[in-house]
Amino acid sequence: ETDSLEPLKRLGRLLEDDHILFDIILDEQLEERLDDYDTLILPDIVRLSPEEAKALRSFVQRGGKLILTGKTGTCRKDGEQHSEDPFAAWRPTSPEDTPIRSTVTTQISASAGEEENACSCRSAADGRVLCLSTVPLDMETAEIRPGTELLVYPPLERDPFGQGFLQELHSLLERSWLTTDAPWYVRVRAWHPESETALVLHWVNYCQDEDSAIEVPHPTGPLQVECRIPDSCEVEGVEWLYPEMANPVSLDFTKQGNAVSFAIPSLVVYGLSVLRLREN
Repeated sequence: ETDSLEPLKRLGRLLEDDHILFDIILDEQLEERLDDYDTLILPDIVRLSPEEAKALRSFVQRGGKLILTGKTGTCRKDGEQHSEDPFAAWRPTSPEDTPIRSTVTTQISASAGEEENACSCRSAADGRVLCLSTVPLDMETAEIRPGTELLVYPPLERDPFGQGFLQELHSLLERSWLTTDAPWYVRVRAWHPESETALVLHWVNYCQDEDSAIEVPHPTGPLQVECRIPDSCEVEGVEWLYPEMANPVSLDFTKQGNAVSFAIPSLVVYGLSVLRLREN
């Protein structure tokens, strides 16, 4: 749905800034891939079939966690409204409404000093559902170089909505798969190679001299990392490599439960931390 693209980008940017690992799946994959994830975010996905809505409710009943924004699920696939809102019990209500048991409603400001644009946020289903009344899309102008301006979302320190959303999200998640002190301009992706038992974290440092005619990166590090691995695996080693290296460097690591902690010595532009795993 085209109307979901901006909320998707807005929330996706917050997830990236906070180094929260995520995938993006297509609408038609929703029922098929529900159980691949602990948590699902539906950013203003207005059209859902009755079967998809039922599958999402069952997902929550099985212990899955769900984030809904805006009018998600209020219409059928043909655009007509459902006779009954399938998620009515989870949506934010006005202060005059009777709170639902195990439901807490809070306010997330859209922008400083603009309470009329506040986003109502409700935690429901015993804390397994987070429902936002809207995703504020207010942008500001940033000068990226003399004479060149770009519309951007505000940085987190000036973004009350972003701060509030991430606080609510961390309460929902309880514990993230990845925790790091890397700055927001360092991006990270994760994947499992098909050819070997490993977990790969791909790090990219986007901090560079914007006034230079050539790419002049600003290295960052060391970076502290804690990564959870599947309960069915043991970690045998952690390696660090980037294209200019002849051979990977072995990193010291510690393990507590299924959490593996290590430090990346320095990140110039991009590199890979590879957790070598063994199936139990």
